[in-house]
Amino acid sequence: MTDIVKALIVDEDIMSQKILQEYLSEQMNCETSNNYLEAKLRIQDRIAKKQNYRIVFLDIEVSNGKGLNLIKEIRQFENEYQLASENRSTIIIITATDDDQTIKRAFRMGCDHYLIKPVLKESLQTAIKNAGYSRTFFLSYSLNFHKIKKDWEIVPIFNNL
Repeated sequence: MTDIVKALIVDEDIMSQKILQEYLSEQMNCETSNNYLEAKLRIQDRIAKKQNYRIVFLDIEVSNGKGLNLIKEIRQFENEYQLASENRSTIIIITATDDDQTIKRAFRMGCDHYLIKPVLKESLQTAIKNAGYSRTFFLSYSLNFHKIKKDWEIVPIFNNL
């Protein structure tokens, strides 16, 4: 029997939290947080108890853009508590922020996957399936106005960020 995957969804938008939580409910046990400070304290507490979240879904715009800081702090907590690399949280960014500099910064700080809202289920499933194995950027969008739909595309992230 495998352990239930524990995840944390950090997003100020309650509706986004609920949609993601509902979608993931069969795959993992998701807790939610809608602000930076609460998320930081919960993550630090779980890491200290060696019960860290397997996956953290994070909107980098949480608490006026403090999500990037949270990525850095998660990695610092993991180092401080000497977690082995296989026990570290996979950080999946789910955000509307799509500028190149922010994406590069997020990866430099330690995120594993970066998804642009609105996220399609296929993109999310691929990121979850690859949790802990590779780093990817997903451009996921659907343009209903023009009746064009593009499921997803994966752009590899190179070491020269």
